[in-house]
Amino acid sequence: MSKRNVHYLRKAIRYCKKNGPTAMFHTAVERIRRNPYKNYTYVTPKEELLKAQRECSFAETIRFSIVVPCYETDRAYLRELIRSVLDQSYQDWELILADGSETDLVEKTQEEYRDERIRYVRLASNDGISANTNAAMQYVTGEYVALLDHDDLLTPDALFRVRTAIEEADGSPVFLFSDEDKTDESGSRFYEPHVKLDLNYDLILTNNYVCHLMVVRKDVIRRLGLRSSYDGAQDYDLVLRMVDDILERGLATPATLGRAVVHIPAVLYHWRCHTGSTADNPESKMYAYEAGLRAVEDCIRRRGLRATVEHAEHLGYYRIRHEVETLFADRPEIGAVGGPIYRRGKLVAGAMNLKGKLLWPDTGKHSSGYMNRIVSIQDVPALHMGNMILRRSVAEDFLREQGERYPGLVPVQAGLQGMESETVRLVMEGGRAVASSDTAASVALARYMAEQGYLLLYLPDMGTTIPGS
Repeated sequence: MSKRNVHYLRKAIRYCKKNGPTAMFHTAVERIRRNPYKNYTYVTPKEELLKAQRECSFAETIRFSIVVPCYETDRAYLRELIRSVLDQSYQDWELILADGSETDLVEKTQEEYRDERIRYVRLASNDGISANTNAAMQYVTGEYVALLDHDDLLTPDALFRVRTAIEEADGSPVFLFSDEDKTDESGSRFYEPHVKLDLNYDLILTNNYVCHLMVVRKDVIRRLGLRSSYDGAQDYDLVLRMVDDILERGLATPATLGRAVVHIPAVLYHWRCHTGSTADNPESKMYAYEAGLRAVEDCIRRRGLRATVEHAEHLGYYRIRHEVETLFADRPEIGAVGGPIYRRGKLVAGAMNLKGKLLWPDTGKHSSGYMNRIVSIQDVPALHMGNMILRRSVAEDFLREQGERYPGLVPVQAGLQGMESETVRLVMEGGRAVASSDTAASVALARYMAEQGYLLLYLPDMGTTIPGS
C-alpha cells in the first residue's frame, strides 16, 4: 500500500472513532463521488513565463522578508525549502532562518548556500514558534513578511504573484493569502489542493482556511505579534486579530473585507505531509486544535458575542453555537439568517449566488461539501426566503421600496421569544411560505441587503425539510 493510501486509511479510522461508522460512510462516499479536485495535478509554470516574470519591473520596489522558524529541521527538507526561495522569479526578497535548535544542523545546512539574501539568526533559546518568530521580526527589512514553515515549499512564481496582487490592490493590503496544496515526503507529488474563498467574516471563525501562503504588512505583524499562549494555532489567532484590527481602524466593514485583505486564487504553497506533521496526522498535534478553539473563543469575547465554541466533526473545524434571538441584537451588521431546505433528502434551496443558483447543488442531507463548507457557518450572497429570518427594519424597508414587484409578500412574526419586535419572516398572504422554486424575491432581497451593507448569515443547523411532491 502506498504512503498516500496509508494516509487516507489512517484518516478514515480516526474519523470513524470520533464520529461513528455512519458518518464515516457518508464522508467516504462524498469524497469519492463529489471531490471536484480528485484528478488534480500541479503544473510548474513554464520557464518562458518565469523568465518574463524575472524581467518584469514594477513602479515601486517592495521587498518580501520570508521568516522561517527552524528547529532541528531535516537537512533534505531545509535544502528544498531554500531552493524553492532561490528559484523565485521575483528577486527582491530576504530569507530569515530563525534557528532555535540545540544542534548546528540548520546552521551547517544553510552554510552550503552563498547568497547574501539568506540571513541566518541563531536564537539564544528555543521559546516556541511564536516567540521565535517574534524574535526574528527585529531582523526584517522588507515591507511585507511572508510566513513559511521550515519543511514546506513555495512555488517559483509565489512572490511574483503576491507582488502583482499588491500592485493591483486598492491601497496597501493588510495581508494577502493564496491557495495551497499538499506534497509528500519527496516534495515531488502534489495533491489535495485547497481552493479557497475570499476572506469571509464568519467562515474564518469555523476554520483557518487562510493558512498558507500568508503575507502580512510588516508594521501590522510587528504591532500585533504572535502570541505564545496560542502556539500551534498562532497564525490562526493572528488572522482573527488582524481582521478585528482592520474593522477597529475603519479600513473595512464585515461586508467589505476585500478592501484590506487579498485572496490570490492560485496554488502558491506546497504543504509537506510526513510522519508527525499536522497535514498527515491531525491528532499528532491535537494541542494545535485546542489552541485554535481558544483563539476563536477569544475572538468571540472581543466581539462581545453571546455564543459558545466547540470542536466540529472534522478536526481543525469549529462550530459556534448562537442563540438566533441574540444574533440580531449582538450584530447590527446582520440583515438575515437562514438555512438549507431539503426535499426527499436532497438540498433544493438555501444558500445561493446572486443569480439564484445553489452554492452546493446536487447534494444530500448528509453532505458536508468541499472543505466542509455546507456544514460551516458563513456569510453568503443570498438566502432563500423559504427558510429565512430577517431583521424587521430590513424587511419593512425592502417591502416599502420593492414590494409592489412581489404582490402578496408580507412580514410575519418570526416567533422568537423576546425578539418579536425585531425579527420577521416573509411569507405570502395567508401564511403560505414562499415556494422553494421561487427565488426571484430572495435574490432581489439579497441585492438590497448587500447595497445597504448587511450580511446574510448561513446557519447549517437551521435546516428544514419540506414535503416531497
